[in-house]
Amino acid sequence: MEADIFEVAIVGGGPAGAMAACELGQAGVRTVLIDKAELPRYKVCGGGLVFRGRQLLPEALRQHPSPALQAALEVSCGQINVYNNEYRDRYSAQRSEPLVTMVMRDRFDHALVQHAQGLGVRVITGEAVRRLDRSLDAHGGSVIDLHTDQRRCTARAVIVADGATSPTAKLAGFVDDRQIIPALECEVWVGEADFARLQDDPRFDMDAIPHGYGWSFPKRDHLSIGVALFQKDDGDKTALKQHYQRYLQALGIQEVLRTESHGFVIPVSLRQGSLCQGGVMLVGDAAGTADALTAEGISNAMLTGQQAAQALATSRNARGEVQAATAAARYDAFIDQALRPQLHASARLSKFFYGNTVLRNLLLKQFGQQLADRVADVFMGTKGYPSDVQASIWKRLKGSFGSFGARPQI
Repeated sequence: MEADIFEVAIVGGGPAGAMAACELGQAGVRTVLIDKAELPRYKVCGGGLVFRGRQLLPEALRQHPSPALQAALEVSCGQINVYNNEYRDRYSAQRSEPLVTMVMRDRFDHALVQHAQGLGVRVITGEAVRRLDRSLDAHGGSVIDLHTDQRRCTARAVIVADGATSPTAKLAGFVDDRQIIPALECEVWVGEADFARLQDDPRFDMDAIPHGYGWSFPKRDHLSIGVALFQKDDGDKTALKQHYQRYLQALGIQEVLRTESHGFVIPVSLRQGSLCQGGVMLVGDAAGTADALTAEGISNAMLTGQQAAQALATSRNARGEVQAATAAARYDAFIDQALRPQLHASARLSKFFYGNTVLRNLLLKQFGQQLADRVADVFMGTKGYPSDVQASIWKRLKGSFGSFGARPQI
């Protein structure tokens, strides 16, 4: 079949792929975005868009949100609450700007894709990429052919943004060494009294599940409630449902009107080595960019989509052709210098928080408020995690209790 020819092809229309499409469209790069689903489509996600992610939105959308984006941004929360010690201890962090904006991903993702489409990006939906081939064009330049059941698209570079399972990364030959955690997310419609009590309480509950946490996020007319397991557990997958039911009881919900339950997985560690291979660049969950402590993934998905696109847009020759190798070097440099250290730090914190309950509770008892404020700073984008997590934690513990043995390994 005859190929449609582009400079860049993007596989996946989530936050990472849509942000990449917006950047490339704004830069005037001939781009196609392919998604296997017809948009809008439901996407399993807690739907917490943190402030630093919201600030990554294209400037035109930030200054003048489209009606579609306005509909997607459901609830703005200037406060987050962290609960521990069997729900008795509460640590709240507040900011003047919305720490977290609750979104429904079907509308949010579609609003970004529509914006990219308005910038000249071609959008193909309802077609899955079945095959990926590398070849040379008539001038000897490297190109990539993406085959769906209906067409072939040829591009000089491909951005893979097709989520946690990322079949396109497999087609491109990437080794999958990400840590994958299971989670259960439920859209829950509750009675008026329950909703009134919980709609102003976006919360993370550390005791909701062993080696994980539970969350309750208020949406416009319902709650997103879920549990995530961050470390290997001896139980089977049905344990998530049991933990979820206990969490509902702990939240004190008396009247459940309707529930839509969805199991899913979250990659919480970057793939090792380069995220670029033979003209293909991985972003978002396909790369493994979610925060390992909070499992927040939208902001880093948007960030990596933006950075991959900028690397490509600024790596064109005099004929306007994308130079994939140059772009890959730029993108990998950003990952290694700016993102990988922070994700490594969040992974160390995650191991501490979800692997050693005694030390976690001890630390939260003494420094819960400071830790809640630091997480809020990370959400805002004003601070990151400490580079030496282990030393930072041990310094705090020693400062409170003096010397009491060898430093724990986390």
